[in-house]
Amino acid sequence: REITETSAKTIDSERVGIWFYDDARTKIYCADLYERSKGIHSAGAELQVKDFPAYFKSLREDRVIVADEAHSDPRTREFSACYLTPLGITSMLDAPIRRGGETVGVLCHEHIGPQRFWALEEQNFACSLANLASFAIEVEKRKALEAELIAARSSGKSSDPIDSAVFNKFLVDTCAGDPAAKNELIRTYIEDTESRIRELHSA
Repeated sequence: REITETSAKTIDSERVGIWFYDDARTKIYCADLYERSKGIHSAGAELQVKDFPAYFKSLREDRVIVADEAHSDPRTREFSACYLTPLGITSMLDAPIRRGGETVGVLCHEHIGPQRFWALEEQNFACSLANLASFAIEVEKRKALEAELIAARSSGKSSDPIDSAVFNKFLVDTCAGDPAAKNELIRTYIEDTESRIRELHSA
C-alpha cells in the first residue's frame, strides 16, 4: 500500500496498482489498487494473459510501457473496450516488476481525464518504485524461508544457526550505495536457504 500511495501522490496519478502473475503465468491479479481521489484501496481484479498478448509481450521485453494515448498505443489498445473506456482511463505508465531477470508483476499508473504525456522523470520514478517492489518481494521471501528454517531447527531437524541481524549488517556494510549488488546477495541467500530447506524435507 505504501508503494501505490507514494507513487499516486508523487506522480499525481488517479489510479496506481500492483499486479502479479499467478504461478501458472496465465493471468495477473491485482494485489493492491489505490484510487487517489477516493483515498481507498482494493484488490482482487484479474486479467488473462491470453486476452492481451501485445501488452504482456511488452511487459516481458520493455523497461517501461509509456502509453500517453492508451486507446491507440499498440501495447495497450487491447484494453480499450473492456477496461480503459469503462474506467475513463486515457493514459498508462506501467513499470515491470522483475525478480531474477523474470517479469513477476507490474506497477501500473492509470490517468483519468485528458490525455497525459508522461515525463522522463516520472518514468524513471515509476521504474525505481518497481525495483523497490521487487526488493520487498525478496525480503518477504527471505523472512518466510528463515521462519521455515527456524521451525525445522525447533523440531530438531536442523542445528544450523540463523542470524538475520548479522546478515542484514553484512548487506549494509558490503552493498552500501549499490542496490543491484544488494539484490544479488539476497537472491543468492534465498537460493541457498531454499536448498537447505529441500534437504531438510528430503531427510
